[in-house]
Amino acid sequence: MQTALARWAVLLIMMIAGLCARAEDPLLGMAVEVDIPPQQLATALIALSRQAGIQLQMPSEIVAGLRTGGARGAMTLSAAFEKLLDGTPLTFHSAGTRTIGIQHRHDRDLRDNVRQGDQP
Repeated sequence: MQTALARWAVLLIMMIAGLCARAEDPLLGMAVEVDIPPQQLATALIALSRQAGIQLQMPSEIVAGLRTGGARGAMTLSAAFEKLLDGTPLTFHSAGTRTIGIQHRHDRDLRDNVRQGDQP
């Protein structure tokens, strides 16, 4: 029982740390009101970019055939992307002034390892 509770505590701390790191970026911490129903992910991401007044940077093939459960309500831009990308192999990052990049999680892991001097 204590082991399971400890695992949950570590997981919760990691999730909070990840949210805090993303929230430090002013763009990702921006408050937005979104109304995006469940649909094809590509269409949903375009809708979010229009509703938030931002640009997206992503290869179109990575979203092909993927769906999202949507996102509704007032939240940070980071939370909106997390909801839309939930259950997909994709992640997001700030890619410049009012621009969000979408990429495959594996690609981001490789990039982060190279930055740290690790071999992929």
